[in-house]
Amino acid sequence: MNDTGTSGFDRVTRDATVLVSGLEANASWRYSLDNGQTWRDGKDGAIPASAFTHDGDWKVLVRQTDAAGNHSEVRSLEFKLLTSAATPSLRLSEDTGATVFADPAGISLHDGVTRDATVLVGNLDPNAKWQYSMDGLSWFEGRDGRVEPGFFGDHDGAKIVHVRQLDTAGNVSQIETLQFVLDTKADGPTEVRLVNDSGVSSTDWLTNDGRLELVLAPGKTFSYTFDTGHWGSGGGAAGNIVAMPADLPDGARWVELRVYDGAGNGTLQRVNFQLDRTPPPKLGATLLNDTGASATDGITQDATIQVTGLTAGNRWQYRIATRGDQWFDGDDSMRIENSAYGGDGYNWVDIAQVDAAGNRGELTRVHFELDRVVEAPKLWLKDDTGASASDFITADGTVVIGGLETGATWWAGFNGQEYTGTAASGIHPTVTPPSSNQFIFGARQTDLAGNQSALSTPLRAFVTTKEDADARQPALRSSEGALLSGTDRQDDFLVEIGANIRLLTVTNFSSEQHDVLDLSQILTLGTGQKIGDAVSKWNRGDGWLGVELAITANGGERYLVDLWNLPAADRIFIRTGDGLHVL
Repeated sequence: MNDTGTSGFDRVTRDATVLVSGLEANASWRYSLDNGQTWRDGKDGAIPASAFTHDGDWKVLVRQTDAAGNHSEVRSLEFKLLTSAATPSLRLSEDTGATVFADPAGISLHDGVTRDATVLVGNLDPNAKWQYSMDGLSWFEGRDGRVEPGFFGDHDGAKIVHVRQLDTAGNVSQIETLQFVLDTKADGPTEVRLVNDSGVSSTDWLTNDGRLELVLAPGKTFSYTFDTGHWGSGGGAAGNIVAMPADLPDGARWVELRVYDGAGNGTLQRVNFQLDRTPPPKLGATLLNDTGASATDGITQDATIQVTGLTAGNRWQYRIATRGDQWFDGDDSMRIENSAYGGDGYNWVDIAQVDAAGNRGELTRVHFELDRVVEAPKLWLKDDTGASASDFITADGTVVIGGLETGATWWAGFNGQEYTGTAASGIHPTVTPPSSNQFIFGARQTDLAGNQSALSTPLRAFVTTKEDADARQPALRSSEGALLSGTDRQDDFLVEIGANIRLLTVTNFSSEQHDVLDLSQILTLGTGQKIGDAVSKWNRGDGWLGVELAITANGGERYLVDLWNLPAADRIFIRTGDGLHVL
């Protein structure tokens, strides 16, 4: 047989062909592979390798029979058949990683990153040889079942090793390969920051939130211990946050961090911060000027708020109900100005101080009603008697004061008389003037916030007898008095000469009805004169509706005519001795 392998005499081979010699001419021979239980005919002086169906120990029996029928003694051969070598197994001696404290799941112990490059070789046959290589070309003899770290050099990084074994039968196994990352050096300090540096400065490490965040590369883990003994771990799926214990006391605190890479190399660092979760005191706040009838009712025309009690080094903030939940920073004036609120109406303001750690103190709330506008009262006759209900010629001079705010004080006056009162809800006060042919009446009000209105549009009325107020045909002659009243149709208002009246009042003069002011008895324009040369028109300056005409009549006589209830922009038809003119 062909005794392959490391020794030519150990009868361990990968080639089981057995040669049979010493045969006589014309003799036959037989062999048995089951210790003589069955026999097979041999031929060609050899037992083929295919007769041996499996690896392992074999015993072959052989005998021959010569031509005379004589049987020889049985001869035997024992050997071990090995047709393939087992593939070696490879593993890191220690896939190093973080401590159980930092990596409870042991993820870093199975990631192929290690600081120990020792490789263990297993599944080797007894007495077999094995070899290892880095490139598959140059092979080195292995021993002691391990590849030493020095084989991989003195630099970190990706590593690879190929291993094969050669058994005693001379078989060469398949190559087994192991790849891993060698990491023997710890990284520098890890970037650490407060999750919420809540204070005035984002870099002063003064906060009311003691959570820390680590900036970690993938595969890193960490453990932490507070100065109070609280501890924990993180990294990977656990996240990169150092949780703050609920019972961590305020004051100067530190956290000791141990950060591990995938190979278990660790760095130790300490982070210091100041924890302050105690809110500052409540601020004082009040309206600076609660105007109006009461200094404590919160109804004011000036909602400026004065803030007091700010602790040195703190800041203060406020939010306004009508402007949503936004907080605004207060300034050194310690005031919230009246202009901050926008429109008038009911409102409230929350005010609080914020300390350097970002703690907001208890809220101080100020309620108020801002009222900066009051309208002028409205005036009308209680009963405009007579032919027209809107000509202000009446037998009843009672004036109604409307448009008053509830609780407002009002003032009214006419012809030297003054009246005051306080407005009640839903009630319009009235004032009856003393006997007077003609009066001018005005009023104003002061609301609860202290706002004083403008003077009302003056009301001018003529008080006369019921008969005169009810007259259907007005007197249109100046000789009948200083008052010329019109109708709801076209009227001619005649100013007579010699009436010894120089001041006249004309009511219900209407351009739309083509009313005419007839000056033909007192005025004739000369050659080249225009109506504006003899008649001057101007709007009354006291708020009355109407215009006044200053007339220079023939012979230089002067007349003053008041056209009452006439818009200043309307045309005025004037008849003179020479024709009709438009002013």
